[in-house]
Amino acid sequence: EPETVEVTVKKIWNDTDNQDGIRPDEIKVMLSDGTEVTLSEENEWTATVTDLPKYADGKEIEYIWTEGELPEGYELESNETEGTVTTITNKHVPGTVSATVQKVWNDADDQDGIRPTELKVSLSNGKTNVGTVTLNAENEWKATLSNLPKYADGEEIVYTWTEDKLPEGYTLEGTKIEGTVTTITNKHVPETVDLTVKKVWDDEDDKDGIRPAELKVTLSNGKTNVGTVTLNADNEWTGGIKGLPKYAEGKEITYTWTEDKLPEGYTLESSKPEETVTTLTNFHAPEEPEESKPEESSEPEPEESSEPEESSEPEESSEPEPEESSKPEESSKPEESKPTPPTPSTGDNSRPFAFAGMMLAALAGAITTVLAYRRRRHS
Repeated sequence: EPETVEVTVKKIWNDTDNQDGIRPDEIKVMLSDGTEVTLSEENEWTATVTDLPKYADGKEIEYIWTEGELPEGYELESNETEGTVTTITNKHVPGTVSATVQKVWNDADDQDGIRPTELKVSLSNGKTNVGTVTLNAENEWKATLSNLPKYADGEEIVYTWTEDKLPEGYTLEGTKIEGTVTTITNKHVPETVDLTVKKVWDDEDDKDGIRPAELKVTLSNGKTNVGTVTLNADNEWTGGIKGLPKYAEGKEITYTWTEDKLPEGYTLESSKPEETVTTLTNFHAPEEPEESKPEESSEPEPEESSEPEESSEPEESSEPEPEESSKPEESSKPEESKPTPPTPSTGDNSRPFAFAGMMLAALAGAITTVLAYRRRRHS
């Protein structure tokens, strides 16, 4: 009886356990004698053909297994026979992807100076973290992880980048995915300040009436002028500018208010900043009115200066009349006939010599009267 053999075929899949999910449900394999078998997961991708003649024309028959058509996405890696068992290996290189993350800072070019020097961002496949990168200025806040599986269990993996921790002072503005590139934008609203300027007038309530109706005051950030305001009585000499950056390149800005031009007749007495309010004080000294002084040279000489001559007249009364000589009792009271010295004017302090002259004239008159009385008595 002719000798028979059996031959077996076995399929091996080198496709990372069907990672991409493209492995076919079954394949057909052809034996060189024309026998076709179907391999699938149900028969564990193995089939055997029995009762095959071992010889033909006295020579041992070589049985060869071949696939009818390679599965899409696969290639034949090997076809090896050991004894009666042939192993056919199909290979598929699983698809890979790269995932890139880039950081965008919406913080007015780090105006406040609080941007961190670096930050860490992790990549997740939805189940586990598959890698962490460090972003900083040196790598332009951008990094890539390569050779990542594109699929898992036949389904495309959705990778997600997340920051390990949000930088202090920032919020997550958005995460945008375009292809394999994820852009994470962090936002920080720069701090602002509102600045006020006040004008104070030290001019005795505009006594001289030269205070201007208005004036302009300009605000500088130390490099450029950032605004000008007009001050006047309508706004109570107060103005301001709002929403100014508090910092520049991480340093607090020192703002300065200056008058475009000092009003004529005024000087800048002081410029006093207190927190966000600057008080500019302008000084003007009102002119003092000239006091009217008495013109001494224009005053007329008092008439008293001529009185000494008049006081010498009592000598004429020294001649006794006949009738008066018989009436001694009338002349017995010489004190009563003494002329009363004139009272100097209290406001004539500037005439001490005239006053002395009047006193001497009064004294001479009194002496003359006494001598005349004595002469009458001895006669």
